Amino acid sequence: MVNRNLLFSNFPELSSSRLILREVNLDDYDAIRELYQDSEIIKEFEFNESTTSDYRYIITQVLPELFNSGECVPWGLALKESNNLIGLQLSYIDGDNDPAVMENMLLENYRRQGYSLEAYIAIIKFLRNAGVISVKAKTKQSNLSSIGLLTKLGFKEIYLDFMYKMQNPGVLVFEKDLTQEITILFSDNVISKGLSFEDYFTNSIKKYNENEYGVALEYINKAIEVQPTNLKANYQKALINMSINGYVMSIPDFEKCIEIDSTFAPAYTRIGIALYNIYNRGGAYDYWIKAAELGDEKAKELIAKYSV
Repeated sequence: MVNRNLLFSNFPELSSSRLILREVNLDDYDAIRELYQDSEIIKEFEFNESTTSDYRYIITQVLPELFNSGECVPWGLALKESNNLIGLQLSYIDGDNDPAVMENMLLENYRRQGYSLEAYIAIIKFLRNAGVISVKAKTKQSNLSSIGLLTKLGFKEIYLDFMYKMQNPGVLVFEKDLTQEITILFSDNVISKGLSFEDYFTNSIKKYNENEYGVALEYINKAIEVQPTNLKANYQKALINMSINGYVMSIPDFEKCIEIDSTFAPAYTRIGIALYNIYNRGGAYDYWIKAAELGDEKAKELIAKYSV
């Protein structure tokens, strides 16, 4: 059961290493204006500029009403050192069994610096403690940085029905189950440090086989820090990322394996599988043929199976 008293009795101020997550006030006027005038944010959230141009009204009426009605917690993301607002994170809370819907906006000068990641972690931990069972977020298919952030946080893409895709072209929806946390970012445990390459690699394999993909990824990243061009470690990372993030996001990791060793056939096969599953069959066959030429039996089986 969602603890609405914890969520809405008093505004829940949170913090991360660099941020305070707090109520928005009139001192934030310039930042709110900049956010709602940002062309990328307008495109991402499909704002109607005519209804989002009264910034004082947004600060004094719209955001407080969202909170006071028990509909949404509209966190302002402010720098600890200055209290200057750099973004908003709106979390809409519906019924006990419904996912919270998260919307994240950040000023351009503060993007790709880890601030959104900090905010998401702090908020998701709080929502989980408040009894929220899952969270959703949507983004444009073209917003690769947002997709990367959500997948790093353990969100999974939801495969939408045809009508939704027709009505919302180019929109992807992701969801994170808070009852089955596998992402180390949200764990109070940390991986062992100061280990050898083989220990990191072995622990990664063990956690991967136990379906603890977030921890497995942390271990393999440590192994790669020790030996950046180790082929087996980079291939293991690609397999983990395929399990966490799906086919498309894993392709660069398999490509890294090919950069390390252009004769490594399994990487060609895996890229082919990824391409086939996103309906790029021509590209898939090209990679499978290359893998088959290098002697990969799996690639030969796939060519025979799907060329019929």
